[in-house]
Amino acid sequence: MNIAILEDESIHIYRLTEIISSLLKDLGVSSYDLKTFKDKKALLAELFIPSNQNIYFLDLELQGDQQQGLKVGQQIRDYDSQAALIFLLHTPS
Repeated sequence: MNIAILEDESIHIYRLTEIISSLLKDLGVSSYDLKTFKDKKALLAELFIPSNQNIYFLDLELQGDQQQGLKVGQQIRDYDSQAALIFLLHTPS
């Protein structure tokens, strides 16, 4: 299983990483590759080989652009039609 997180805020990266790692441990998944990215260029340069084992968590708003996550998702979908795309929206607490 390959997991990528695209998030521009460090605290959210930390929280997502902790939650995902905990869930995978609870499910008995011990073999996975988890990568985190703060900008789209870095993620797009390191996309996983297309597979139904790829999961991408994408923040909808990146660097102030409210549509950036959707745009990145479309680029991933064009490259990897089998990947799971999960979009994240953070609301003020």
